[in-house]
Amino acid sequence: MFERDEIISTMQHWERVIAHAQAEQLKAIAELVQLRRQPNGQFSDYAIDEIALALNISGIAAGYRLDLALDLTQRLPATLAALDTGQIDLPRA
Repeated sequence: MFERDEIISTMQHWERVIAHAQAEQLKAIAELVQLRRQPNGQFSDYAIDEIALALNISGIAAGYRLDLALDLTQRLPATLAALDTGQIDLPRA
């Protein structure tokens, strides 16, 4: 019984670590895009391409992550904080 509880605790620990890593990645994406903001306030046309290349994901996936990163950092900081501490996972964010 103890061994099973330990395994479950280990699984829960890694789920929190994954959620924290995802939150940190989304913060980094939002920060990168802010650095790539053009003088007119718009984001660089190449921001999604840069994210896709850096993360080895498609442009569509990069656009999704960018949208999520901006939503969580700008509109939903409490949700981002919950993800960062592992209280929720990325699909719930």
